[in-house]
Amino acid sequence: MYFPGYTVICAFFPGKDDLGRMERLLLSLAFSVIIVSLTGFLLNFTPWGVRLLPCLISISTFIIAMSLLAIYRRHKLPPQDQYAPFLELEIRSLPQLPVLDKIMVSVIVMGVLVATVSCLYCIAFSKPGERYTEFYILGENGLADSYPRELEAGKEEKLIAGIVNHEQRKITYHMTVRMQNIVKSTEGPIILKHGEKWKETVKISTNYPHEKLKVEFLLFRDQESKPYRTLHLWVTVHKKTVGGGR
Repeated sequence: MYFPGYTVICAFFPGKDDLGRMERLLLSLAFSVIIVSLTGFLLNFTPWGVRLLPCLISISTFIIAMSLLAIYRRHKLPPQDQYAPFLELEIRSLPQLPVLDKIMVSVIVMGVLVATVSCLYCIAFSKPGERYTEFYILGENGLADSYPRELEAGKEEKLIAGIVNHEQRKITYHMTVRMQNIVKSTEGPIILKHGEKWKETVKISTNYPHEKLKVEFLLFRDQESKPYRTLHLWVTVHKKTVGGGR
């Protein structure tokens, strides 16, 4: 709530006459809110996500980098012009500010208070992120619109099966391919940590013609006996061709 913005202000305004003490304090608080919020926003688009350790490392790295920059710029000034950190606050100077400055100070203070209360509320009542597993089937060329609609009896067709773990923990998966309630193949154990992916080629075939055959893909999680995710395709199985014609 203070140090990220404080180091930025020190880096850009290294002179003691660049800003007043009250301005440094308020701008440090305001910039801290902006920097921490922006850090969380950017981390949300990374594999690490908005979690305690990535946030701590990112903000600490930012503070150290800006502190080094502030020290460098401060030492380039004559000693009498360098800004020295202060401990006391001149609250009595606040009533002497112009009306516009008072309004700006009030808005910044209210914004900091709202941000602080919001952060405390999120920490106290935060819920774990959504937990789910991606389970998908693609055609042989990796597209969702290239599923086989027709099979030839006795001939294998290839599909691509994919699993992505978003369960916030390590999961052991098993995948079963079933036709007419008959298990044709099983994949596993597939052990994935949070964020890890699995993608493999799966072959399907049958020896008997069928008008509308349901091909099921069942995904089991850990030791659960009931399928966690299910997918299916409807295919028509034709007789085995002789001489290239049906």
